[in-house]
Amino acid sequence: GDLDYDAYPYFNAHLVEYLCRAAEWARGGYSRLIGVPYEKAIPGILTLWWLTRGLNALLATLLILVVFKIGRENFGGAAGLTAAAFLALSPADIVSCHYATCDTTAAFFATLSVLYAFRIYRYGRYRDYVLAAISVACAFAAKYHGGMAILPVLTAHILRAGGLRPLFKSGALGRIAVMGVAGVAMTFLAIPNLFTHFKETVQDIVAFMFQISSYRGIEENVRFGGKMVKFMFSMKRNLPIMAQII
Repeated sequence: GDLDYDAYPYFNAHLVEYLCRAAEWARGGYSRLIGVPYEKAIPGILTLWWLTRGLNALLATLLILVVFKIGRENFGGAAGLTAAAFLALSPADIVSCHYATCDTTAAFFATLSVLYAFRIYRYGRYRDYVLAAISVACAFAAKYHGGMAILPVLTAHILRAGGLRPLFKSGALGRIAVMGVAGVAMTFLAIPNLFTHFKETVQDIVAFMFQISSYRGIEENVRFGGKMVKFMFSMKRNLPIMAQII
């Protein structure tokens, strides 16, 4: 009943669904193998809640390995261990994965796309483009904000080309085409509603983007009289802080 939650896509829930279906298939096969009567079990809300929390904890743990690989492959073993340690002890990540929400799933796939972005920059292999596109699509399907993960992937592609002219050569265009096809295909698979209700689903995505970028907080209303959208307010506040940290 809350638009901030209900308007998100269901990819995280689908992952839990697939786990339930796989467990049910294994349970049914085992029961038939040993000749025990079998009744299909439908998990209750509490079971689904714990399964989602367990999945999030698993993905958050696997994310430590992803971050380690990013550090080790690009900056050395010490950097990988340091980055992994920071994430393993990150209060935000630890708290987030204890909730049955989509944030951890989006973070996992968004960070996975960064791993493949670095590999695109170093190697330019087609498989890395495909895996990067799949990762971005899964991040987007888990939480629409995750679609921003396409930016490091495109940046890696541009930097590898080394200029504007090489971007229009057949090799670079072919890699972008392969990435686009893989990304679109995975987006449809991760958001099945695009198959059945394409127009309505796209309208929902656009409406949700508008909703989260236009509502105003108390502090914003006090400072700007409610005239500045949330995005501009956030940039005005956060960019100086980011610059100071850097």
